[in-house]
Amino acid sequence: MVAGSLCALGGMAPFPVLSVLDHFSEDLRAR
Repeated sequence: MVAGSLCALGGMAPFPVLSVLDHFSEDLRAR
Protein backbone atom coordinates (compact mmCIF):
# COMPACT_ATOMS: atom_id res chain seq x y z
CA MET A 1 0.00 0.00 0.00
CA VAL A 2 2.89 2.37 0.69
CA ALA A 3 4.33 1.91 -2.81
CA GLY A 4 1.01 1.51 -4.64
CA SER A 5 -1.03 4.48 -3.50
CA LEU A 6 -2.02 7.25 -5.90
CA CYS A 7 -2.18 9.96 -3.24
CA ALA A 8 0.03 10.97 -0.32
CA LEU A 9 -2.54 10.17 2.37
CA GLY A 10 -3.08 6.67 1.05
CA GLY A 11 0.65 6.03 1.18
CA MET A 12 0.76 6.99 4.84
CA ALA A 13 -2.29 4.94 5.89
CA PRO A 14 -0.45 1.78 7.04
CA PHE A 15 2.12 3.63 9.19
CA PRO A 16 0.07 3.72 12.45
CA VAL A 17 -0.59 -0.02 12.23
CA LEU A 18 3.03 -0.80 11.36
CA SER A 19 4.19 1.35 14.26
CA VAL A 20 1.95 -0.51 16.73
CA LEU A 21 3.18 -3.85 15.40
CA ASP A 22 6.78 -2.69 15.68
CA HIS A 23 6.56 -1.32 19.23
CA PHE A 24 3.98 -3.61 20.84
CA SER A 25 4.39 -6.92 18.99
CA GLU A 26 4.90 -8.90 22.20
CA ASP A 27 1.65 -7.52 23.65
CA LEU A 28 -0.27 -8.49 20.51
CA ARG A 29 0.90 -12.12 20.29
CA ALA A 30 -1.76 -14.79 20.77
CA ARG A 31 -1.61 -16.32 24.21
